[in-house]
Amino acid sequence: MQIPDDWYAQQAIQAARELDFDLQAACETEIQEAVSATFEPMPTPEPGEIENSIYNFNTILDMVND
Repeated sequence: MQIPDDWYAQQAIQAARELDFDLQAACETEIQEAVSATFEPMPTPEPGEIENSIYNFNTILDMVND
């Protein structure tokens, strides 16, 4: 089956005719809000002792040996 040369152009024109601009505007607003939310500052982590870490290797070995 051979696709006509202008088939893609015809499909693009048809899609543009059927485009719901209100829906597009609503979607763009939702996307903008979601992207903006990703740029909100993250909460500051509370530094604490890391229990199972290579930095506490001696402590871990002491617990294993006891």
